[in-house]
Amino acid sequence: MYISKVVIENYRCFGSKTEIKLKPGVNVFIGENNSGKTTVLNVLGFLFDRRGRSQLGIDDFNKNLEPSTRAPKITVTATLSSTGKDTIEDKALVATWLTSIEEAWEAQLIYSYHLPEEDEEKFIAEIEKNKESKDHFWEILENFQSKYLSRIYCGNEKDRRRPEPDSLDKFEMRFLKAIRDVESEMFSGTQPLLRKMLQQVLDNSKTEEEKIKLTKSFQKDATELLDGIKKRLDTNILFSLVDDVGASEGGSPTVEGKLTEADLLKALNLAIPRHDTSIPLTQNGLGYNNLIYIALLLRSMEHRASEKRGRNAVAYSMLAVEEPEAHLHPALQYKLLKYFTKQDQTRQIFMTTHSTHITAGAGLDPIISLSSNSLGEMVVVYPSECFQENSSGVTSKKYVERYLDATKSNMLFSKGVLFVEGIAEQLLIPTLTEYIPGCDLEKQHVSVINVGGSTFKHFLPLFGARTQTGVSSLQCRVGCIPDGDPKRRRKSQDKARYKKCYPYQIDLDSSQYEYQVLSSVVTNLKKDANSIANIQVTHSVKTFEYDLAYENENSKLLVTDSCTNKAKMEEFRLNKNLKSDAAKKLLDEETIEDLKAFGKDKQGKAAFASAYLESLENSKGEHALDLANALRNNAEKTGEDVAIPVYISKAIKWVCGKGQE
Repeated sequence: MYISKVVIENYRCFGSKTEIKLKPGVNVFIGENNSGKTTVLNVLGFLFDRRGRSQLGIDDFNKNLEPSTRAPKITVTATLSSTGKDTIEDKALVATWLTSIEEAWEAQLIYSYHLPEEDEEKFIAEIEKNKESKDHFWEILENFQSKYLSRIYCGNEKDRRRPEPDSLDKFEMRFLKAIRDVESEMFSGTQPLLRKMLQQVLDNSKTEEEKIKLTKSFQKDATELLDGIKKRLDTNILFSLVDDVGASEGGSPTVEGKLTEADLLKALNLAIPRHDTSIPLTQNGLGYNNLIYIALLLRSMEHRASEKRGRNAVAYSMLAVEEPEAHLHPALQYKLLKYFTKQDQTRQIFMTTHSTHITAGAGLDPIISLSSNSLGEMVVVYPSECFQENSSGVTSKKYVERYLDATKSNMLFSKGVLFVEGIAEQLLIPTLTEYIPGCDLEKQHVSVINVGGSTFKHFLPLFGARTQTGVSSLQCRVGCIPDGDPKRRRKSQDKARYKKCYPYQIDLDSSQYEYQVLSSVVTNLKKDANSIANIQVTHSVKTFEYDLAYENENSKLLVTDSCTNKAKMEEFRLNKNLKSDAAKKLLDEETIEDLKAFGKDKQGKAAFASAYLESLENSKGEHALDLANALRNNAEKTGEDVAIPVYISKAIKWVCGKGQE
């Protein structure tokens, strides 16, 4: 069995009933700050972590709660479902909680924070006196807080049947908070984790007879040790004034004592070997101490679930972890996640994270995205459900999971996403944004994701394109910036393929060529994004580099050291003479002839853009780095103006919420 879903109503950021589906094993909650991730862990604790449960108050009610004549209540409903591999003990444990007795059975626990029925009439009477005022509603609700009760019910909610405490005790949920002092947890308090673990493993592999024998041997040795210490004590000096002050009339004191195994366990501590010595754990790194603590905690939970504990054994263990990435570098984050996915000490693990390394390593299946819409309502998205299967078995989901590295998984956390074709756009667009007033990708939490070619379509289902009916998708603004890539092919050649051409070559010779103004990537993307409100597609006329050069034909910034034939490019930028040696060096003869047929007013722009694109054929990435530095320095010094291609500026304004078109 496993906890298959939890429904939350009126608790903090969760207003109307919000259902969250859960999976066996690992569940990873993502979302921006204050999106409700920790809240979900808390409400699971209401049902399964009896030690950490606390009384709720007025501030725990959802603040969008509408005034009502009835006293509001907070409810959390957890559904436990059969996996088909359940033991008899599993079903017996929840027998009185069952809501469905089919083969795929279901059981239910309900946490309720409510006003008792006997106080309802008083509440209603107070509300009726002040029903016109929302403020009075909250004041009255606060006045009744002392009468509210927290209760757990099982089975069908209307039956209000209470679960047996023994059954609830069989469930254990341990909580690792984001701000955790693992050293205190391990070493401090009346029952620190280390001491409990040492007690658990003491003589763990021994039989009962062997344990008794070892304990007697220890007691004998301990008695001899204490006797030796007592002989070394000069108690005459210690108690010399007892008679003088009159205390001896109540009896003369002596030194007695008993040394137990537990006393010695208190003296043991953890240390880390270093070269020829060792250091105490308190001087070890925070990240490694966190991992040691998690390892001890998991072992402790495994021990509590051991058959050796008989009826006291825990039947269902859960671990809730806030931000497991705390103090861990990426490699350790990945290793910890992989361990969580294969471990068997706990039935389910619930974690919250802001780490792109963890989301990339987890894949899509365990991820649950939490956010709120413009009305303040909670939106729950399961990224793995956004994709539809196809007959070939090659799905966009598989593609995305394969490429969901720590960079691309940023899209799952962002308020806006710009999908681009290549490294040049990825490097340059954040810099070009500095030339657009009011747009700052970093401040507005916009990620620029390089899809590595023309594979935009695979990522769009996450945001609503080609998504199954009834499945929620991520609702952030998405801008797709593909290349227009016009093409042509010769009519005279059988099965001739389309080849890339320049925009000014389109329809130049219709008797010889068939033309394609836009690539199929662009046309298909527009179909996918049609009617999807949060996705916009804007494209270049040719390519990013061509369009940038076309809009900045006189800019000296564009000609960097990475351009092939830099000197010729600089010469051509200044004169754009199609008859010059520079033109012949940079452009082929057919291109020059086609440019001559282009309108004189645009000929210089097109000529420079064509030569610029040709000069970057083998150095786009290196050139993008050089140009990004040049543009950044230029912006800081308020140097020459730089014109941003319209399709780029529209996309940037769109994802930054500055434009609706």
